Amino acid sequence: MKNRLLTLYKLQQIDKQLDELKARSGDLPVVVEDLEERIKGVQETIEQKMAEKSTAATKREENLAKIIKLQESQKKYKAQLYQVRNNREYDALTKEIDFTEAEMSRLEKENEALLGANSKYDLEINDLTPFLKELTGDLDVKKGELKSILSINEKEFKRLSDNRDEIIKDLQPKEIQHYEKVRKARGKAVVTIQRGACGGCFSVVPSQRQLEIKRNDRIYTCEYCGRILVARELAIEAGDVVEG
Repeated sequence: MKNRLLTLYKLQQIDKQLDELKARSGDLPVVVEDLEERIKGVQETIEQKMAEKSTAATKREENLAKIIKLQESQKKYKAQLYQVRNNREYDALTKEIDFTEAEMSRLEKENEALLGANSKYDLEINDLTPFLKELTGDLDVKKGELKSILSINEKEFKRLSDNRDEIIKDLQPKEIQHYEKVRKARGKAVVTIQRGACGGCFSVVPSQRQLEIKRNDRIYTCEYCGRILVARELAIEAGDVVEG
């Protein structure tokens, strides 16, 4: 049993080192992810503005084509005025001329609004483009920093992970399960007795239980936090420096 307790403590030491390696990246992974999301958002906005600009340009071209046809129709109607034979024909032609005039005016006003919208889209795109470039530059820098850190840590991370996989073979499934459960909830699953208390939650451990823990003949857990308790001597044997 002592060997398994020693293995559990060594597993805790390895996991602590792995956590420290991960922590060296700091908030860089989060920063990189945030920049990627912001860049995606700006790119989508620019694409939307460009699509709206293209739609407006197409609509203007359609309106211009309609205006040309209306002009041709109006010219034809005005020429027919000189050939009317009665008031009814005259009234019908003048109505057509008035309609084409009103429709051309409406289309011209719509094109003016579309032209103004295009100018607005251009300004918005011109404002967003350098911002996108700045964000992309920041992302490249942060990605480089993260890659450098990960590259430095990679070999050590692999060594520790391989070592962890090897020593965990000496533990029983239920021991591993309990260890992982407590570690996930508490951050640290194996602790020593420190000044008569649990080294994790600092709850007092009865003297009799402390003596039992020193025997290393079974796994004892803190009745308050669930952490696995081991004697200070075992931690020292595992190569750790701990408080008494």
